[in-house]
Amino acid sequence: DYIHTVKTASLDNGDLSEDVVDRIRNPPQSTLNISDPNDVYSLKQFLAAQRSSQQTYHDFQLNHNERYPQDPMLSLEQVKSRIAAWAGVETIEQDVCRRFCMAF
Repeated sequence: DYIHTVKTASLDNGDLSEDVVDRIRNPPQSTLNISDPNDVYSLKQFLAAQRSSQQTYHDFQLNHNERYPQDPMLSLEQVKSRIAAWAGVETIEQDVCRRFCMAF
């Protein structure tokens, strides 16, 4: 089943939206320019916390927003959404443990 799925995979028979397939087939030809300083800051904090828990990023955001309420840091969901928009990539989540799962 899995091997057949991999062998027959294509952009047209997956879980990708039409917009994502279009972006893959017609990638941007210009350099990405993130001009909003709050977007840049939030992206840098996201990258700095990439090996940490989601709670760590959330704590960064709470501390930042408490100190600088006039320049709020993006939430984790907001920064992930912006990254998806900038990169033209969407997350696809699938349950790979259809019958059973084992953890070691």
